[in-house]
Amino acid sequence: MKKTLPGDIIVALFFILLAVISAYFLWPSKNVEANDSLIANIFIEGEKVTTIDLNSVGESYYILPKDGVSILVEKGRIRFSDSNCKDKICVKAGWLDSQGESAICAPEMCIINIEGGEIDAIAG
Repeated sequence: MKKTLPGDIIVALFFILLAVISAYFLWPSKNVEANDSLIANIFIEGEKVTTIDLNSVGESYYILPKDGVSILVEKGRIRFSDSNCKDKICVKAGWLDSQGESAICAPEMCIINIEGGEIDAIAG
């Protein structure tokens, strides 16, 4: 059996440190700063059809972006509430309420994506 050398330990620690640093910078942030908004984008067949600032939602409401797809919007969160698709995986995905989260209804080609950012950054 080969003996572990000090250089092996240094190389292993380097790669562990590199992995931790990479994960920190690449992992979507779950905290949106106070001056930022939680933005929901809804895409149908690859085209953005709606942009919603979830932090400014008053009362809950439904969006019907396409026949057979129903989306429920509440303050700070959004979800697929119903779909014509067979397995309803999009509905089972539940609430999206953090930056970087997405849900997709593949058969209906509908995507909900959450991003953080200043509300002034929204482009129609």
